[in-house]
Order: sequence, then C-alpha cells, then structure tokens
Amino acid sequence: MIELARKFNLQTVAEWVETPEDAELLTQWNVDYLQGNLFGEASVIPPWDAAPASAGTAVSIVTQEAPAPDLLQVEAAPEPVLAELEPAPHPAEAAEIDVDVSIDYDLSRLRAAIAALDSGFNGKKNDEAAEPSYADLVAPMRQAS
Repeated sequence: MIELARKFNLQTVAEWVETPEDAELLTQWNVDYLQGNLFGEASVIPPWDAAPASAGTAVSIVTQEAPAPDLLQVEAAPEPVLAELEPAPHPAEAAEIDVDVSIDYDLSRLRAAIAALDSGFNGKKNDEAAEPSYADLVAPMRQAS
C-alpha cells in the first residue's frame, strides 16, 4: 500500500501505532505520518466551543416574500385513448418430461466426465478415443522444425 501511495504521490498515515517497535518499522517503510496510543490517548473533545452563541452575536435574516409570478393558464391536451388489446393467448402446455429419466441421463454424463478426469489425473488413458487437442496437433510440427 505504501508503494502504491508513492506511485500516486499520496502521503501515508499509519494508525494504531502502539509500540516503539511499530513506529520504528513504519518509519523504515517511509510512512509519512504515525498516530496511535504510543503518542498519546485520543482526544474526544471537539475543537470548537460547545456553548451556544450569545444573543449579541446572533445574526438576523429578514426575508421578503417574492411576488407570485403571473402564470398563463393553458388548457392541457386531452389524454390519448389507447386501443383495448385482446387478452394474451394462454401459454402452450409444457411438454411433460420424465424427470427421473432426465436426471439419470444428466448424472450418467456427469459420472462419465468425472471418470475421465480421474483417469487423466491418475495417469491412465481412457479406453475411449478422445478428440486430439490443438496442442496435440501442433506438437509434431514443432518437433519437425
């Protein structure tokens, strides 16, 4: 973070500096400002006077009501009448799907994919002929050149 701040010409502040060791380390890291209990307890007193201002220093603001502007009364245009739409047709009945068959099919594909990955990680070749990858196709050309 300190290096990033330097790149953007920002100054850095380290908070919660508790020990002299922390302060020394942060100084070595070129932190611009340090603050924390090592330098004193935090002050919770506001830097302004909390007493309300006396009546002698109050400022009186007198406002005058502005005259109401003359508004030209213009009749509003009539709202356009929208043509009534025919009700939407009923949605087509969804084709009934045998959920058990669909799930079994998906799970069998998932099991086959997991088995292929397992055999690849274990160093075993899959019995099924796999489609060659781009790297497999390019490797013989690289060896020849």
